[in-house]
Amino acid sequence: MMLPLRVEYLANPKYGQALTVGMIAVLTGVIPNLARLILSPLWGHLFDHMNFFALRVTLNIGFAIGI
Repeated sequence: MMLPLRVEYLANPKYGQALTVGMIAVLTGVIPNLARLILSPLWGHLFDHMNFFALRVTLNIGFAIGI
């Protein structure tokens, strides 16, 4: 649900960004997917070795910061 807002913010000159289409694609598509790919083994390790409820709280805090 946040993706259209992010694209609007990055593309609209009214907000002072006015980035190119390629840069918007990198910021909204490539970087988040690379982060997921790189961090998936870390989250898998934490899931195997950490208390489930503490991990869930950590994930929720991360989602809240991301929004």
